Amino acid sequence: MGYQRIIERLHVFALCFMAISLPLSESLVSVGCGLILLMALLHPDWSGKWERLKHDKTVMIVLSIYAVYLIGMLFTTDMKMALYDLRKNMFIPMLAIGVGLGPRIERKHLNNTLWCFLGAMNISVIVGLIKFVFRDQLGIETSWDISFVSHIRFSFQLILAASLLLYFLYKQKSKLWNWQKRFLLFDALLMVVFLLIQKSLIGILALGTSTVVGAIIGIRLLQSVWLKRAFTVILLVVVLGIPAYVGWAIHRFYDVEEVELSELDQYTSRGNKYKHDTESKLLENGHYTDIYLCVPELRVAWNKRSEIDYDGDGKTGFMICSTLVRYLTAKGLRKDADGVEALTPEDIKNIEAGVANPIFKERFASIYPRIYKTIWEIDVYLKTDDANYKSLAQRIEFGKAACNIISDNWLFGVGTGNWKKAFWDTYRKNSPKLKEELYASSHNQYLNYTVKFGIIGMLWIMIAWLLPVFMKRRHLFFPMIMLWVIMAVANLGDSNFESHMGLSFFMFFYSIFLWSEVEPNAKPITKK
Repeated sequence: MGYQRIIERLHVFALCFMAISLPLSESLVSVGCGLILLMALLHPDWSGKWERLKHDKTVMIVLSIYAVYLIGMLFTTDMKMALYDLRKNMFIPMLAIGVGLGPRIERKHLNNTLWCFLGAMNISVIVGLIKFVFRDQLGIETSWDISFVSHIRFSFQLILAASLLLYFLYKQKSKLWNWQKRFLLFDALLMVVFLLIQKSLIGILALGTSTVVGAIIGIRLLQSVWLKRAFTVILLVVVLGIPAYVGWAIHRFYDVEEVELSELDQYTSRGNKYKHDTESKLLENGHYTDIYLCVPELRVAWNKRSEIDYDGDGKTGFMICSTLVRYLTAKGLRKDADGVEALTPEDIKNIEAGVANPIFKERFASIYPRIYKTIWEIDVYLKTDDANYKSLAQRIEFGKAACNIISDNWLFGVGTGNWKKAFWDTYRKNSPKLKEELYASSHNQYLNYTVKFGIIGMLWIMIAWLLPVFMKRRHLFFPMIMLWVIMAVANLGDSNFESHMGLSFFMFFYSIFLWSEVEPNAKPITKK
């Protein structure tokens, strides 16, 4: 076997290695990316690479995204952060060169790479489900901790994996046995179920959007007019049902107990005085949080039942006193000694673990607690202007800060590396209640691009991401469609292209979908 052939096989191995690493190990992802680039550089067909560069402009267009970061260095005042930005985005040039100019990836090699990814996903999901079943024994507090990588980034992988399984089911249906078809369908459903168990809000939104887009494509492929109409009706019911369910959850949250504030009991059953903050309208399960509060009784009663001090921190870092007050309120109990004594041993463990509402444990696998938590966070934020440690509320503050920075630097942005100082200065000026330890960028990829590079830079980056897709006709390739839908939605709620696993996941699949042989004769999979 010749040297060139060996390098080509090692290149395929590197692709499979990175595909396997994505759901299993963040550190191995970097190794896989390095191997892909190395094999591309070691491949001896330099004349072929040069011909590709001359006739296929897509590699240079994608590399221009990284060039925007380099041009942004001209405005840099913080060289350390600028170099950090360049290092974070190295996946762009490494994979553009490693895949775009590396050995050609035949369709069978692409499929093998995707099957390796699906195999690793199944391993990760099975291990995660075992962790989920034995979460109490393993000391797992939240479903976010049952995957090997960040639950947010893993949710994107789950959606893409489900899409790939359905894609293979459709494309190879004539070659598959019935049991194989059922297995692929079951496996796709398993990916979705696991995503719902982990309850990543961004992931769920991306799942909903990709499901709608996928369903529209699927309906177009149906031959029967009646089936098209039936599935269209089902799709409309689902699309309308989601906001209806959220609306029901909001209505339920604000279905408040009737309390005559002027007739509240002033003393506990033990003769101690209650504190009633009748101005506060904070809620927990429809009960007012800041009435019927007797701190002296709470402190003594709690310290009798728990080894963690009332004024100390729980296992997740939140103060026990705050968690206890929320938990008692959620159960409809008064915040006094009688309320603490009414708690079960399981309730005590929950509070020690930082669980502020029993529904987070009672409905561990339900999506309602995640929606409830989001509504609660926004409710508290609107009533107190306090965004600290509230995921969505913090994102609102981050977004406000980004818009303030953009308004002063809308054309060319602040430059590579300068974003941190710009955000920190804005928070100190406009968000005095936000703790400095929570300062961050906007958690919106589009806003982050605009902060750094202005309208001009952001627009060019988006064009450079999208233009190659249309030039290579990959906008007709179902997996590429799903990848873009997933990330387009996800990037509204997080700066995924500025995280290790977010950018590596997108850039890897973007590259192999763009520069591999995806369909015989480049035929689209959707019907016109």
